[in-house]
Amino acid sequence: MNENLLLLIVGLVVTSIGLFKYRQRILYRQTGIQVEGHVIDLISTRGGYFPVISFKTLTGSEITERYSAGSRPAAYQRGELVQVMYLEENPKFFILAGKKSANREMLWLVLGILICLTAIYLLFFHTKP
Repeated sequence: MNENLLLLIVGLVVTSIGLFKYRQRILYRQTGIQVEGHVIDLISTRGGYFPVISFKTLTGSEITERYSAGSRPAAYQRGELVQVMYLEENPKFFILAGKKSANREMLWLVLGILICLTAIYLLFFHTKP
C-alpha cells in the first residue's frame, strides 16, 4: 500500500475522532447538566496523567470516576475545582467544561485535517524525482 494513502487513512481516523469529540461536547452543552466537581487524584499511566474527578449529581449521588482524557504533563492538579457536564441518564460518563478540555478535543480535529491535507498533497501534487 502506498505510504501516502496510509497517511490519508490515519488523517481520516484522527479527524473522525476529533469530530466525534466535538459533537459529543455540543450534545453535553445542549442537553447535559453542569455541576462543580474537584480533582481528587491523578493516575499516572504511559498515556499520561488522568484526573480522578468527584462530583455530586443534582439527585445527590456522589460520583467518583477517572476522566477519560489524560495528558502529559498533567493538565489538572489535585484539589482543583472543575466544571463537570454529564447526561442525566448516565452521570458516570462525563466531560469537563472549560478551555483545557475543549482545546484538547479541537487539537484532534486540527491535527487530523493537517494530516489529510499533507497526504492529499503528497498523493496528487508532489512529484517524485
